[in-house]
Amino acid sequence: MEAGRNPFGTRIIQKIIENLKDQNNLNYFNKLLEENLIDFIKDINGNHIIQKYLLEIACSKSYFLYDVAVNNIVEISTDKFGCCVIQKFIDTADDYQKNELIKKIIENTIILMSDPFGNYVVQYIILLKNYDVIYQISNTMKSYITYLSKQKFSSNVIEKV
Repeated sequence: MEAGRNPFGTRIIQKIIENLKDQNNLNYFNKLLEENLIDFIKDINGNHIIQKYLLEIACSKSYFLYDVAVNNIVEISTDKFGCCVIQKFIDTADDYQKNELIKKIIENTIILMSDPFGNYVVQYIILLKNYDVIYQISNTMKSYITYLSKQKFSSNVIEKV
């Protein structure tokens, strides 16, 4: 799936995703995708493949993607392209998947807030206006509020809260 890392290959693979109707083809594609998932998420062209997949394929058929995202939330969220993909994961997830992603983001709030890209992920879940989530984020950062408010990236999150 090296083609997914160049501008032309990524467009072709996105067209393939639009036409993945047969379960056998989907299973084969999923295996290929799983092997390269984090590399694609963090690639300037490959991230578009993952975002297209999330839009086209039902979340019930893509639990493996969400498992990888949950288990690698810091690595993905602190990447220039990964932070956008995590937001798309949240948008397309079912309730269980969304809760798992948000739970992991909350567990890593301090790390993500302090990162140039991770802070956007934390801001994104704040903008969902789930007051329980906002409370948990606030509670997590309250011990570090003085330090975080003086930092370039985390201060943006504090303003959102």
